[in-house]
Amino acid sequence: MIFLLACRNSLAQNAPLVPQEPLPPAPPLEASQSAEIADAFSWMREHRCPGGFPSDLTRLNCRYTQRQRTLDWVSTSLTDQAMLTSALAGITAFVNASPPTTWPRTTLGYLRNWRASYFSGMANGTTQYLLNTVADFNPQHVSCRTGAFISNEPDTLTLPSDPQKAIGLAGGMESKINHACTWDKRIEHVVLDTVATRRSTLDGRARLVWPSPRLAGAFAGAYGESPWEPSAGNSTQAIFTRAGESLIVPAIGALFTEYPGLIQLITKPLHKTQLLPKWSAEATK
Repeated sequence: MIFLLACRNSLAQNAPLVPQEPLPPAPPLEASQSAEIADAFSWMREHRCPGGFPSDLTRLNCRYTQRQRTLDWVSTSLTDQAMLTSALAGITAFVNASPPTTWPRTTLGYLRNWRASYFSGMANGTTQYLLNTVADFNPQHVSCRTGAFISNEPDTLTLPSDPQKAIGLAGGMESKINHACTWDKRIEHVVLDTVATRRSTLDGRARLVWPSPRLAGAFAGAYGESPWEPSAGNSTQAIFTRAGESLIVPAIGALFTEYPGLIQLITKPLHKTQLLPKWSAEATK
């Protein structure tokens, strides 16, 4: 082994230092090749699917399919998630009970609150499902940066056909996106993403549409809850209040989409007390 190392060092030291020949310049690209490279680069820079993550280049179709829409509607409005949300809402109503406008703080009162919340969520989710199906909307939340990429603003996002110029302008495009998503714009985006939505498109590029089915669903849920609430709690003010409260869930979704680090910040104390497994802390990063 020592002999081989010595031979290698000796040969390396005695090797002549001959300058390498420069590589020949690459042949110029044809117009079609240049356009293909520019299109591919532009797609990678601008391709953002609502509900997805920017590095997911395997997702070629950003449409919110009818099958996905139906599965989400069943889980959030009829089955497991709907029941869990109703149970949590029933606890909140149980704690804040103030008869006669609400049910009393008893076991039967909690079950009635759970029933009212369940039918409210069913009316809310079903209304949104029908309107989103007719209008082909995608209710998934996006961040401000993703929204800037998919908002169909050609002056900001369209790259030139020359691939070298396109690559050179990539950093400038990033700075434009960063400038468009300052702290106040991000807060404004959370508010808009709570009450507005986008159309479902193949490439995911669409502007926010206002008013959205979320508002219609909020009032449908508020009215759908009325038959299951005490008659004293069905005033117009109470219905508007319930409609506003139903927007808390999409507001939380928009907030966590814009600031994903909040999930880790909130769950960090639970990880320290070992109430949550360590792997979920990695998943929230």
